[in-house]
Amino acid sequence: MNPLLSVLLALSAAQAAAPKDPGTLLRTLYDDLRKSSRAAGESRDKLRKSAKDIFHRELTASVPKTPRPAWSLFDDHLDNLADADRFPVKTDKAERDLWVAACRAALNRQLAHSKESKGTDAEMPTTAQVFNEAIDAAGDVKARFVGEGLEELRVAAIDGLNQAFRSLIRRARRPSSGDPKSQYASQLAKIDQRFPLAGDAEKKANLRANSLLKDVAKAALDRALAGAK
Repeated sequence: MNPLLSVLLALSAAQAAAPKDPGTLLRTLYDDLRKSSRAAGESRDKLRKSAKDIFHRELTASVPKTPRPAWSLFDDHLDNLADADRFPVKTDKAERDLWVAACRAALNRQLAHSKESKGTDAEMPTTAQVFNEAIDAAGDVKARFVGEGLEELRVAAIDGLNQAFRSLIRRARRPSSGDPKSQYASQLAKIDQRFPLAGDAEKKANLRANSLLKDVAKAALDRALAGAK
């Protein structure tokens, strides 16, 4: 065999075997689902199933090219979820459901390799910083997914927030100043101020975020009291 051809084949095989970036896999899935949504009958089902199988098979071994901060990954998660509007419930529900589930799976994989997961303990944010990022992220979710017919996106977004928070709080540092219990009380008040539950309309809009953020605040308190430095 020609030596040059042998080298080219070896490089091609190495590239094919190399782990792919989760974000790249997700965008490939999006393109494939767009194609399947334009097909019909059995062809549509086969295209969708093939796209799903390839995505999940390659995601298992995927590794981000460049580790990124957890909250930056969460911001991308919101952008990805917003793309679900390309799959209307009335005509493309199967593709829409698959896309939302894939967004969750990709975020989980990315968070496992986030920048913070590679950092030293001294480089980790404090428990207070993690809480502040979480409550701001919940505000982004509230502002972004407004209106009827978006409940599954709000749920996926809040679940993603929880994923990002949990990936950080395990190694978060205790704040260098202030009393954790006093900070916890202040955080609870802030949650009720930004996500009130006074009336039925507010409960419908804010209950999920309010409940999660109170869990976040309690987890931050527990981590701080455990002596994280």
